[in-house]
Amino acid sequence: MTTQERNMAVILGTVISVGVLGSIAWFSIIDPISETETEIETVSSQIKEMEDEIEAVKLGSIWYDKQKKLSLPANVDLARREYEILLNGLLRRAKFTPDHIKIDPLNPDTKNVPILEKEGPAGIIKTPAYIKIGYNVQVKGDLHSLVSFFELFYQQPILHQIRTFSVSKNLNATKSEKGNRELDISLVIEGTVIDGADNRQTLTYVPQAVRVLAGAGASYQFAHQILNSGKGIPYRFDSTLATKSRRYANITGKNLFFGPLPPQEEQPEGPPPTDISQYIKLVAISVTDDNKTAILFDLYNNHDYCITQSKDGSYSIEGYYFIGGKRKRFAKSKYLEYGDEESDTYYRFNIIKINDRDILLQEISTTFDKKVQSLSLVAGGGILKGFAQLKTYRLAIGDMVNNKKKLKREEILADLYETKAMPIETIPTKKENLTNINRERKEK
Repeated sequence: MTTQERNMAVILGTVISVGVLGSIAWFSIIDPISETETEIETVSSQIKEMEDEIEAVKLGSIWYDKQKKLSLPANVDLARREYEILLNGLLRRAKFTPDHIKIDPLNPDTKNVPILEKEGPAGIIKTPAYIKIGYNVQVKGDLHSLVSFFELFYQQPILHQIRTFSVSKNLNATKSEKGNRELDISLVIEGTVIDGADNRQTLTYVPQAVRVLAGAGASYQFAHQILNSGKGIPYRFDSTLATKSRRYANITGKNLFFGPLPPQEEQPEGPPPTDISQYIKLVAISVTDDNKTAILFDLYNNHDYCITQSKDGSYSIEGYYFIGGKRKRFAKSKYLEYGDEESDTYYRFNIIKINDRDILLQEISTTFDKKVQSLSLVAGGGILKGFAQLKTYRLAIGDMVNNKKKLKREEILADLYETKAMPIETIPTKKENLTNINRERKEK
């Protein structure tokens, strides 16, 4: 073998060795590393997708918790009753007259609703994701009242919507009815009870701080009172469709049905609040060994007011409403109060006596002097004189509250003393009482 052939053999052997070693290194080291890196990237991508899913579940859980607060309560019957009360109150607050409001509840609907599958004791349970509670609402009123209702409706923190609505001219309206600008309005409104909603006794969720400070009973009474008054729900959990920065009343300036009002005319925003004193009647008084009870009936709102005097002389007033023939309590107070607090049709009365055929009422205001309120009737004539200076009325069985009779001071004191009426000046003062007591002690 020549030198050239040996050199070629060495070079060829070296190349073959390098190739073999490279192949071994590729298959045993480099290729596995590459596959491992690919697997690591795949696993990392899967981990990222799982983390995104977990984050989405967390956000969904937070969103779901919010929806449970906005949902109507889980008890469908309770939700239907309370939501109808809210709708009626909002319509009245929007200045629709009660005689022109008609609300017809529809049957709960689960058609075209997604079905959820849950694990139960007996296996898989299928339940609707939510239940729709609908109402057909028919009202008559002007455009201003309609816009006011829409604004009030969309300020409520509730899962509800106006499904459809139609508005047309009321061709049968007389010129005396809103200047012949009355509209016929039809709405289909839906509230929603989502699966897993809170099984609460109020229409809407009440914050825990309110429940702790006010107590469960007071929270329930307050929630029902604000629904019936039309003030709506005071709690705000999230942004609502109707915001304070928007001027919805400007819509009424472009009335598509009747055009703008003539410049020289001044149309009222709506009818003034009704003074329901003319509808509240003292219907009965009962006297037992344990207490005295007077019943007043509110024909306007279909309410009862039950006034009870206990043995210790204290008074309590409970308000009741009627749903489906059942009597439900909505308020308890030490005053008889009714009407619209934002107008001069709001009244508060202090009950000072229940007789066999009538009751004595003292009219008080929101700025009622607590010192006068706590006056004792047994502390002397001077205090009785101050007590008698408050406006006091007698309401007889069968009379409406607006027909109550205003009493003179001597009549008030005569009734409290259960003696014949005498001029107020002849009743001894506290100082005169003390002087008479001291004189009697000295004589003894």
